[in-house]
Amino acid sequence: MTGLTKPYIQKLDNPWQLGLLNSFNSKGIPSKKSESYKFTPISSWYEKDWKPQSSQSFNHPFIKKVDSDFAKSFISEFDTGENPLLDLHLSQVDTFYYFEANESVDYHINFDCKNGEFSNSCLLIDLKANSNILEKLSTEAKSFSQNSIFIKAKSENAQYTTLQNIHSGSFNQSWYFVKTYKDTSNFSLLQFNESEGSNRLNPFFQVNYEDTTVESHCFYRSGGETKQDIFSEIKHLAPNSYSDQTVKGILKDQARNVFTGKIFIDKNCPGVDANQFNKNLVFGNKAHALSQPQLEIYNFDVKCAHGSTTGQINDDEIFYFMSRGISKLRATELLLESYANEFLNKIRSKDVKSQVSQLLGLSS
Repeated sequence: MTGLTKPYIQKLDNPWQLGLLNSFNSKGIPSKKSESYKFTPISSWYEKDWKPQSSQSFNHPFIKKVDSDFAKSFISEFDTGENPLLDLHLSQVDTFYYFEANESVDYHINFDCKNGEFSNSCLLIDLKANSNILEKLSTEAKSFSQNSIFIKAKSENAQYTTLQNIHSGSFNQSWYFVKTYKDTSNFSLLQFNESEGSNRLNPFFQVNYEDTTVESHCFYRSGGETKQDIFSEIKHLAPNSYSDQTVKGILKDQARNVFTGKIFIDKNCPGVDANQFNKNLVFGNKAHALSQPQLEIYNFDVKCAHGSTTGQINDDEIFYFMSRGISKLRATELLLESYANEFLNKIRSKDVKSQVSQLLGLSS
């Protein structure tokens, strides 16, 4: 527990949460020897003098409070792996929230961490309808925020979109655990991130049945002195399943982004088709990106592809526009719009697409 300030560690009465805290204490904050945090200055993020904890609440008619016994039972169905920081986070959640989506409509969920606040929040989602869910998360300056979302994807076709706005001087870490069920045909997780602070994004997928498709698409824009990590894992635990992942972003100033993505295919899973692609667009000499796509395959009868590119806007494309009377500035804007529109076009809900378009400064 060295380096963690007293406001972080709260007194606990629940045996499950006390066990999680003891699990963290036995492992401690991950060092750079851990593959998951090899390029993440995680210790410096946790050891700041954060202010006392404030509770997180949700104002939504479909979200209700549940006790820790319910949360323990719900979370136990997910493979969370060896994750000491998740253990620490869950041990410090004051109130667990549960959301059951039974209608095929658009749902909106808001997370807000105000200036100077410290919060841990956990939302459990039972997704039983072909819904479109929009989650908004915003952290103001000098705030500390951690969020975990556990999604049981039981509907045939559903989409979960997140919009994150991480301000300078703040820290956020978000975990997304998605588990598919027998009725799942397609589930997509779309994540847009605007950051000038410190941010860690962790999407995890368990594909448990045949003829299931999961999509994980992320688009980020980072500036200032942003330090951002995206760590993802897609586990194929059933044959004849499909996954598609793209992570694209724009970096400027002194921003840094690390992407580590792993596709795991079990030995009893022939016929899997999995794709993973990471593309980083860098402006200037001080911004930089690191990409680590990974495949862990234990069956030969599969089709997998992964790739990564990092570079700047193509001068030939700029020249093409300018040769037709378009200014260099406008040419750059058009290319960036095209770059972002690939992500935008994956959003099915018109309402959600409109809100993302406004944040991106695009017309939907």
